This record gives sequence, structure tokens and C-alpha cells, in this order.
Amino acid sequence: MIKVRNLKDTANEIPSGYGSWIAYWESQKGEATYCHRVGCSTTVDLEGAHVQKVSMHDRSWYIVPLCHTCNEHTDAFDVDINELVVVNPE
Repeated sequence: MIKVRNLKDTANEIPSGYGSWIAYWESQKGEATYCHRVGCSTTVDLEGAHVQKVSMHDRSWYIVPLCHTCNEHTDAFDVDINELVVVNPE
């Protein structure tokens, strides 16, 4: 597990070649079927959430499927590190 935080004001960012960030994540991990925030098992209203590891060493942006409610959280939370997909800067 790894602690992450949601990034704000990223909704207008669209991945090149994809219709949404959830589609970008699915292209690398398979179908998103549940919210990946530890402790949440919601299977509806999934979004490709922009997150950043709570670390001073890694400032990369990542995508992970979260339900709409969890995507609105401002506090740090845990996700499985293997479910993060890095966003490559263009």
C-alpha cells in the first residue's frame, strides 16, 4: 500500500488518444470495476483520478480508479501501489 492525495483542478486535462482518464488507466490495467481507495468497495461512478504519492521524492502524477466521492477527498489515503498508472508528461 502507498499513501496518495488527490490532485485538484485536473478535470480539464484529457489524455492524448483517449476519451477519458479511466480509459487511459484501463488501457494498461484492464477494466476498472471498483474504487481502489482502501476501505471503499464502491462499483459505480468510477473516475480516473489524478493522484500524487505522499512523498517528497516522487512528484509524478498517477491515475487510479476512484468513485466520485473518494475522488473528492482532500486527505491522504491508501491505495495498492500496483494499481497506479503514471501520467507521462507530453
